[in-house]
Amino acid sequence: MFRPDLGGARTVYDGFSPFVYMWMEVLSLCPVGEAHRVVLEGGIDCDRPKSLPVLSGGGALGNGRMHGVPQMLECYLQLAGRARERQRTDVSVGVACHSSPHYGGAVVYSAVPY
Repeated sequence: MFRPDLGGARTVYDGFSPFVYMWMEVLSLCPVGEAHRVVLEGGIDCDRPKSLPVLSGGGALGNGRMHGVPQMLECYLQLAGRARERQRTDVSVGVACHSSPHYGGAVVYSAVPY
């Protein structure tokens, strides 16, 4: 089941195109083996209100391979309400993935103080 209802900012590392599918499945944003279908159906299209914008900041393929920096920046911009035309509503949590899901990691952000 594709989960656009989860909200928040989820930015996956895309230094190699297949990493988008792998991260979506590892983060349980869709069932294992179904990420390609979500992408084909426009499920990560940032212009669609009910999509899951996992590459809203352009990702590594759009900005250069900086190993997670674009993803972390996009999370900050979304949580700070500074993403301009890419801004999503009701964003209070974000996760930025870097490197591959096998060896990399993720950074979780919150706009709410703990």
